[in-house]
Amino acid sequence: MTLAPRSFTFQSQDGYRIHGWDHGGPGRPVVFCHCTGTLGRIWDPVVRRLGEAFRCIALDTRGHGDSEMPDHPESVEWSLSGRDILQAVDELGLEAPFAVGHSGGAAQVAYAEHFHPGVFGRVVLIDAIIGPPAARQGGQILAEKVRHRINTFANIEEARERFTAKPPMSRWHSEAVEAYLSHGFRASAEGIELKLKGSDEAEFYLRSGAAEVFAELENMPVKALLITGSDSDVRALAEAQHELLPHAELQVIADCGHFIPQEKPDETAAAIRAWFTS
Repeated sequence: MTLAPRSFTFQSQDGYRIHGWDHGGPGRPVVFCHCTGTLGRIWDPVVRRLGEAFRCIALDTRGHGDSEMPDHPESVEWSLSGRDILQAVDELGLEAPFAVGHSGGAAQVAYAEHFHPGVFGRVVLIDAIIGPPAARQGGQILAEKVRHRINTFANIEEARERFTAKPPMSRWHSEAVEAYLSHGFRASAEGIELKLKGSDEAEFYLRSGAAEVFAELENMPVKALLITGSDSDVRALAEAQHELLPHAELQVIADCGHFIPQEKPDETAAAIRAWFTS
């Protein structure tokens, strides 16, 4: 598949511009939702490996990529991103699409299914950040880590050197690194700057956890494939979700941390294809 997707936008229910990428294709539509801090085009390596099997549609979560950053902190609640997913499904006229979400994006997919049971034919939830209220503590730690992140660089090479020098990006597949570098920055007076500033990213982590969804997992009828990594620091969340969801399977990808689609695009695409064609 060539990666020249059609760009589209729509207005959220609370008035923000939401952006997405439609890769086309003759197969059943699949909506992809990325992890916090990245953007829709981070799925490019996975989409490339799925070929023409599906019509792949990747959203930029509000505040991420080319979607508008809300001007009120309460407007970055993950539940609102779940409603944005539902609106995208409606705007594009999709009938019972499949959905794939990673980390915070997986929680947002679950919110969409929670608000509108049956909206998805099947889902793949990759290391979903869905847990009891105590799970928010991890988000608070991440918020402090990214709040003072350097946002501007002289050029892409400087950004590449800094980001790939340490985890998590040092473990990423080269195609995922290039997708992030190619689409995660805009021009600035200093050279380039992150589309999502660290101080803004922190606000999303402070609202993580999806405790409301976790409390209702046992009542969620959707067929779900849960994927985690053997080295993931949130593997326990995936295992807890597996215990609660009535129609779920759990797959552990070896030698992989939390950033599963970015570390292992081949294995991720194979798991998605198998789940949606079985």
